[in-house]
Amino acid sequence: DMGPPLTGFDQTRGLGTVVQKVRRPITTKSMELPDESVASTKGSKARKEAQKGLVDRDDTKSLKGAGHARGHSGVKRSKNASQAFSSVGSLNSLPGLPNNFSTASSIFTGGSQMDLSVEEEDEEEALALIREPTDLNLPEEDCLIEGGTGDNEILNGLFFKLTGTFGVPIYRIVKVRGVFSTYYTDRYLFKDTKTKCWVISGKPTGSVAIQPGCAFAEDDLADRPGAITSPWYMWHGATKDMLNMDEELERVKNLDDAAKNALKRFPVDTITVKSIVGFELVGVPPGSSLVAGLLLRYAMQFFGRPVYEGESGAQYLYWRSSDKEMKDGFQEEQAPGDTVAAKKLFEHPGYWAIAKEVGASKDECMAWIEDDAVTPHQINQKSKWQVKTDTGWVQSMAMKLTLEEWNRSNDLMDDFDQEEEVKSEASPTSPGQDPTKALFGLSAASKGKASSSGSK
Repeated sequence: DMGPPLTGFDQTRGLGTVVQKVRRPITTKSMELPDESVASTKGSKARKEAQKGLVDRDDTKSLKGAGHARGHSGVKRSKNASQAFSSVGSLNSLPGLPNNFSTASSIFTGGSQMDLSVEEEDEEEALALIREPTDLNLPEEDCLIEGGTGDNEILNGLFFKLTGTFGVPIYRIVKVRGVFSTYYTDRYLFKDTKTKCWVISGKPTGSVAIQPGCAFAEDDLADRPGAITSPWYMWHGATKDMLNMDEELERVKNLDDAAKNALKRFPVDTITVKSIVGFELVGVPPGSSLVAGLLLRYAMQFFGRPVYEGESGAQYLYWRSSDKEMKDGFQEEQAPGDTVAAKKLFEHPGYWAIAKEVGASKDECMAWIEDDAVTPHQINQKSKWQVKTDTGWVQSMAMKLTLEEWNRSNDLMDDFDQEEEVKSEASPTSPGQDPTKALFGLSAASKGKASSSGSK
């Protein structure tokens, strides 16, 4: 049997009947499970238990989102919880509870009295629970690179964070290139633990690569690409070396005009790396069940492409193959050096879709767009979304996905440590300002600047 532990309550009158009903064997709902060789994102252990009938998929689905703080609303809830415990320090003043609940609460069942007194929770312990980063469950963070030219143009675009790499942060960008003949290119961004450098190269592991379309930055403190403050050294085709523009300007400052003119003629690229938290869905047509707003990066890949989740968890953005089964979209956890070949990602046609569940077909989703792009940022600007409305399917020319930059200059965990600063930062500074956006550090100026169009 599965259920609450045996406490003796099931032998009491009144309450015992309720406990006995709760302690019922769990039955598995009939549903089609993926083959044993296909791993779901929940892990092989959970999948095997489900196949043995030990996990109720409906119960699991009903608990989805429990304790999971999503987006602005999640941070707002965490902030409120932190303020509540720091100002109260006990359960006595929490709303909805009797004044003496934490000292001498009791419940009467059939004339017998059982003491259910709750021991007061230490203030430091309560705060420690809230300050754990895993409790906040912050969204995944991708990165946008701009500024590459010539051989380094391949670096421009959205690098999405790979999942299933055993905790090793690796970011990837894949592009289709060529006019008369098609070929595929990809680049990886990762941190080399030996050299302490953030590296961009054609392989997901290794050290600094001195090759076209490569770069590196030596920054031991940065834990994510968007936090890198050290200068980037870029491939310089004229010298066949890795150079930094600021250093080169300083070097030729006291040289002759020939050296200065040479650097002016063949400058070194300067790239920028921005943290991207997801996409904002705008221009939703009337009569649609779509929810306009943020689609945050979700820790999952489907058919080798990133998945995004609405703040409320009510909708997902994903890519699905048109001629393959849904189970084929899941992938096993793999070593950091093992990735799907770029060409293989384009072997089957497909579409980007927005639905209430990942993997829903065109007929089941709320909107879809035909495009084989690896990320929504690469979706062809000429492609149009097909949206389901009250009157049927309509083609929307206004609906777009715009990149949402995450400005993390004010670190979220520091805000919890400095409560007074949280209060001041969360307070609207002007009418109509969203305090949760100020707390979450989202750059409102980024909206509308980066669209779903991009170089494929």
